Amino acid sequence: MTEVRSCEETERIVSDSISATMKQRCPLCTATVAEEIERIRFDDIWQALATGWSARFSNEIVDRHTPSAETALHECLKCGLQYFAPACPGDDDFYRELTTTSASYYIQDKWDFQEAAKVIRPGDVVLDIACGSGNFLKIIGAKVCEAIGIDTNPAAVSAARSQGLSAHCINLADYAASNVGRFDVVTAFQVIEHIAEVQPFVLSALACCKPGGKLILTVPNRLRFSREKFEPLDCPPHHLSRWTSEQFHWLAEFFGCRIIDVRYEPATMYDYRTFLRHKIAGVGRADSLWARLIGRIILSPTLYSLYRRHDWLGRWPLWRMSVMCVLEKAHQ
Repeated sequence: MTEVRSCEETERIVSDSISATMKQRCPLCTATVAEEIERIRFDDIWQALATGWSARFSNEIVDRHTPSAETALHECLKCGLQYFAPACPGDDDFYRELTTTSASYYIQDKWDFQEAAKVIRPGDVVLDIACGSGNFLKIIGAKVCEAIGIDTNPAAVSAARSQGLSAHCINLADYAASNVGRFDVVTAFQVIEHIAEVQPFVLSALACCKPGGKLILTVPNRLRFSREKFEPLDCPPHHLSRWTSEQFHWLAEFFGCRIIDVRYEPATMYDYRTFLRHKIAGVGRADSLWARLIGRIILSPTLYSLYRRHDWLGRWPLWRMSVMCVLEKAHQ
């Protein structure tokens, strides 16, 4: 007797088949063995971008970046990277519509920029990949010998140039081909989680570094304290992968680099106070008056300074949005 399947069952089988095909390679290590963590509908992603970020996309952009009804989040069993499949990386048109309709997308000054600026030495020649409108270039401009930015977004490059910054509208692979070994420092702030294949990107970035030069990479930390259960910008087509610091160690070993430093964006007093309210035993709901009062006492500014001075809060390591890795290219 022939088995008759419902439309829902048939759709699920087709979706499973697509997901199984698309998840075959990790974007970082290219391994084919991964564990499925969850599934997310693309309709939910687009809706959340509209309501949470006021982002408006044309039907053409939505259709182009929606390869199936849903995407699955997988965790690579070799390097630990979490990645989505099926997923299409956002193209130039996607980012043009995102940045023109969502005023809060670009951050003028962020932790990543300030920490990277501490690594850069006076007189360095620096390349910033995906420079946007040049916010980081402005921060380091007076310190370095030369600061150059590249981006594939013409509007962003135009905005950078209008401020007198050196910016070029070109992709990394093409730029690297004619700028081998030119830079003391190459930076890529929260870029690699957006791309489908990480190895070619890192290879081109390292090609731009001088022997012994530094490659500074930052990514959103998937272990961050402030992470919500569902964040549309942490899903495709915006983010294709989710990182921790562990993947940087795999990256360094694969490319023969040395990790100089790994830094985490520190939590604020507010973050710790919220965290401790949830950990205080026997106070009932974390948002109750009693819990708020205890949290306020335990993390008063005076006591908080004492905790930080003696690193007592290190027993509960809380991190915010970013993790930064400084890689040193091998000396030839």
